[in-house]
Amino acid sequence: TTHSRIVCTIRQGARVHGALWLTSSREGAFCAAHQKLMDNVVDLLGLAFEHDAIVDREKLRRERIDSLRGLLQTMAGALDIRHVFDKVSEVVRGGLPHDILAITSWGGDGTSFRVYAMAGATGEPEFFEPQPLSGDDLAQLHRDAYVIHDVDAEVSSTSLRGKIFRRLGVRSALRVLMPLGTEVFGSLFFLARQTDRFSEEDVDFARRVADHLALALSH
Repeated sequence: TTHSRIVCTIRQGARVHGALWLTSSREGAFCAAHQKLMDNVVDLLGLAFEHDAIVDREKLRRERIDSLRGLLQTMAGALDIRHVFDKVSEVVRGGLPHDILAITSWGGDGTSFRVYAMAGATGEPEFFEPQPLSGDDLAQLHRDAYVIHDVDAEVSSTSLRGKIFRRLGVRSALRVLMPLGTEVFGSLFFLARQTDRFSEEDVDFARRVADHLALALSH
């Protein structure tokens, strides 16, 4: 039975990692000196977490640079990006893990789209036909990137987007714009079959991938 305890929050800037606990079965087991000691310990733990985060960020940065280099090599000489799209997905996965990678193209009328290329899943021929959009689905044809952490909670099952995601078993998604010069070709989707696979920190890398793919499309 616990009769006394000390709890100190472990922080890294504004981020809270958790807490460090000391408990005792004796009442009044801890004093102000123990609290001060604990404060020093959690400061050291915060520095350790920060060091690990720096190492992880540098490792991820190198992996993403390598992925972009590999992406350029994969697309070099390809007459149609769709012919090497499975390889594209495999290379990019080293910088941003995903289960499905997809490019959609927007219709010239601004009210439709179609799946242009997809790796990691298959669909019937009609799956790649132009799809008319309305309501919330039409509102998604905008230039802003977005992250869906939980498809079931954030995307209506009655929407076209929701139906496609559920058909593919998608639980989380990251979408960025596919530019084509000053115009827009469509969207690049990173899709995963588990929730919370992507974060806002992944958007910059996803945009770099989209820029590389757009360059290949323009050629």
